[in-house]
Amino acid sequence: MRYRCSPRIGEVMDEDVLHTRVPFVARTQQCFAVKAGADGLLDMARRSFCDTSEAIHSLANKYRQDFKLPNLKIPFNNRQGFYFSIPQKDIQGKLPSKFIQVVKHGNNVHCSSRELASLNVRNRSAAKECWLRTALCLEALMDAIREDVLVLTVLSEVLCLLDMMVNSFAHTISTKPVDRYTRARFTCDGPLAIDSGRHPILESIHNDFIPNSVFLSEASNMAIVMGPNM
Repeated sequence: MRYRCSPRIGEVMDEDVLHTRVPFVARTQQCFAVKAGADGLLDMARRSFCDTSEAIHSLANKYRQDFKLPNLKIPFNNRQGFYFSIPQKDIQGKLPSKFIQVVKHGNNVHCSSRELASLNVRNRSAAKECWLRTALCLEALMDAIREDVLVLTVLSEVLCLLDMMVNSFAHTISTKPVDRYTRARFTCDGPLAIDSGRHPILESIHNDFIPNSVFLSEASNMAIVMGPNM
């Protein structure tokens, strides 16, 4: 089953994308969770997301040079998006009028600009489109995997049976005297004959377990078992 599902998942999901708590990195990882080429509209949205992200950092570099603010930083949070952070010691007098929403924050001044606000809107819109297309790709992947649910169910039943036989019966029998249990012999047309039959698990649970002898044939085709063995 692993070999049937893994190629499908590997064709869609990018294995290099990992969960992170860093806000913008998390946004980027979500946009690139699906491999390139899986959805044309998703690829276009990602291109727009990358372009606006690069434009934001280019704008920050431009402001550093134009306004002589070498320590200007461009942090990000989920509520505001990108914003400028400028050390107060670098500000001589008042900030240029291009900066808006100026707020003092400790030893720094946080602010934005109309250009940055516009790029933030476009970047957020592109990210939302990426998430929408990613969700559609994942839904299609889940639909494809659901076709194998029946196989998964059968596989789980087989594994449960193996677990019972190997870890329960085999282990229990291996801890008992060698003559305590014998392997059954099957015939095509013979009767069912059990001499002092025991259930390995029930016997380990009940101290008063009573062995049962059973003989079933065409002439005697019913047996009633009573007592603690039930």
